[in-house]
Parts: sequence; structure tokens; C-alpha cells
Amino acid sequence: MLRTFRFWLTLGAVLVCLFNYFGFDRDNLLFFFVSIPAWVIEMYREVYTVNPLFVYALTIGFYFLLGYSIDRLLAKRNREQAA
Repeated sequence: MLRTFRFWLTLGAVLVCLFNYFGFDRDNLLFFFVSIPAWVIEMYREVYTVNPLFVYALTIGFYFLLGYSIDRLLAKRNREQAA
């Protein structure tokens, strides 16, 4: 479990979201630097008009899916090399 991208990317996203939620990222620089869903939302409307918990959930979900995809690709590559 600790050796998967899924775990570490999700943990990083959770930590960044908590850092922002508790107000330590006063200008939201770190959050907007790592939150791809916030970038997409910003293209269509002001991100400040969207519920922040929704944006946090999207960010955590995005990094979970990214880590899951990387883990699957690496597992596939390892299976092909073993065969």
C-alpha cells in the first residue's frame, strides 16, 4: 500500500487541501498550483463561487485516479517484462 502512486498522490492532495482549508495557504497559491480541477473550473467561472469542499473533493479524486492509472500502467509494464 505504501509503495503505490495511488496512496502518495492521494495523501499529498489531502494534505494540500487541509493546508488550504485551515487557512495556512492564505493566498491559495499552493492549492491553485496543484489543483488541476480548480484550473478547469476557473476556465468557466470564478472558482470562488464554487463550494470549496466540492473543489477539494474533485482535487482528491483527481489525484486518486491519476495514481491509480499510473499504478495500472506500471503493473502492466511489469507483467509484460516478466513474460
